[in-house]
Amino acid sequence: MYNLLQEKSIVFPDIALSTERLSTGEKFQLFVDNSVSVHTITWAMLGSAVGQADESPTGFGEGWDGYAKRFGSSMGRQASSEFFGTFVLASALHEDPRFYAEVNPTFKHAVKYSVQRVFVIRNDNGRDVMNWSGLLGPAMSEGLANVYWPEQNRTAGDTFFRYGLDLATRAGGNMLREYWPVFYGKIRHAPRPGADHN
Repeated sequence: MYNLLQEKSIVFPDIALSTERLSTGEKFQLFVDNSVSVHTITWAMLGSAVGQADESPTGFGEGWDGYAKRFGSSMGRQASSEFFGTFVLASALHEDPRFYAEVNPTFKHAVKYSVQRVFVIRNDNGRDVMNWSGLLGPAMSEGLANVYWPEQNRTAGDTFFRYGLDLATRAGGNMLREYWPVFYGKIRHAPRPGADHN
């Protein structure tokens, strides 16, 4: 049973509004929406601030110039991950890149579901399948990031560390997505978004 939003969220555009199959054009639009969502921009700002304080990666330097490089690279990595995962691979593999929030999940179940959805996704026919688009998209993005990442931070170890961090933050983001329909309904004083059986 899913907790479907009644209108698209600017914070998490990938939370499902319906169980209807997405067209290739709709997957492209979702890639664009996700790339400039409030969640993406906020995460890039916060992550860049942490990186700035930690001087990571070292090649970006310090000051506002270093922060701008960190922010730009974070936005670029996210956009390319969305392009490869949400649009190209999801279209080619007939996967549904949306997140389907559940109705009234317990905290323990929400944690399990959020981690599981990193590795499992619905396909265009509504069946659960391996989340190849969600796993390969970030990997391709981190490979591409080595084109503009500081030279001393382009090692295989650095690339795999960033990839692991991508997957871990995706699981954390899924927790927020899981509870977003409930939170959104409360702040809007709206009826609970429609539930759908699966």
